[in-house]
Amino acid sequence: MTGLRRTAALLTRADRVVLYALVGGGVVLLAATWRGGAGGHARISWPGGTRVVRLDEDARYDVEGPLGVTVVVVAGGSVSVMSSPCREHVCERMGPVRNRGGTVVCVPNRVIVTVQGAGGDRIDATTR
Repeated sequence: MTGLRRTAALLTRADRVVLYALVGGGVVLLAATWRGGAGGHARISWPGGTRVVRLDEDARYDVEGPLGVTVVVVAGGSVSVMSSPCREHVCERMGPVRNRGGTVVCVPNRVIVTVQGAGGDRIDATTR
């Protein structure tokens, strides 16, 4: 018990207030970024065009690719491919994505869905 009392004596009341404020601020920042970058959006690209959609509005988008219609769904702050005419349906099994940079791709139907944050596109790497 004496070790605990010594530690408590080392922290003044002001030290504890600062410590609690830092921890509380960290929790708030973590909660704000957990939902996908503070009110982000997603970009849906297909051979016929591109569309930017909001993640805070539930919606369904029918996207026409070379094989047929791919259905992209925004629900609960995330985006996913509900159905696609491709043979393997890998894009459907990828599930919903909500974090910035998260991507769902239907390669055969050439549909790409990428989650973006409120700050727009930023390239963090390039491959050749």
